[in-house]
Amino acid sequence: AKPALVAGVLFAALVGTAYAEAFTLKDGTVITGKVARATSKGKITIRTKKGILNYNIMAFDDATRGEHFADLEADVVRRRTAAAEEAEETSRRKAPLPEPKAEPKRVAADTNKKGTAGGFGLMMSGFLLCAIGSIWFIVAGFAESVWWGIALIVFNGIAGLPFLFLHWDRAKSPVITWLVGVALIISGVILAG
Repeated sequence: AKPALVAGVLFAALVGTAYAEAFTLKDGTVITGKVARATSKGKITIRTKKGILNYNIMAFDDATRGEHFADLEADVVRRRTAAAEEAEETSRRKAPLPEPKAEPKRVAADTNKKGTAGGFGLMMSGFLLCAIGSIWFIVAGFAESVWWGIALIVFNGIAGLPFLFLHWDRAKSPVITWLVGVALIISGVILAG
């Protein structure tokens, strides 16, 4: 039984090496073995005495590729070309369209300009009414007496409040005019805001 086992092992070794082929890599290394598997993606599996080795078809030199993998190489090149063309077509289809240039919102800009202009107009009207009300207040002081008129010119902040309370009948119209002017100024500031 032992001699038959030894003979079988030797026979298997001889048959295994008899079918072995030599594959040369681009760096000059020679691999001896048998192609166990070759995929259409260019992956080559070679069974050697040292075990199973995996390579890409492009790792072999031109002569080895031509002798052993000519059909496979042509298929790989065809697949890569087709894949590249498909990827290019896909990217062309998926390429985003250029964004249309948005027109500026003229309505908002015009409204803002009108608001600014309107606010400015209200403020100017308010300043004018305040000036008229202040001058009218001083004239009302002179109408009461020369001393009230001089006091309102020189000490407006101090003399104005007593004159308002003591002579309401003469001071109410200029004060209301002045207050309307202040309201217009505040409205103009808010509108121009």
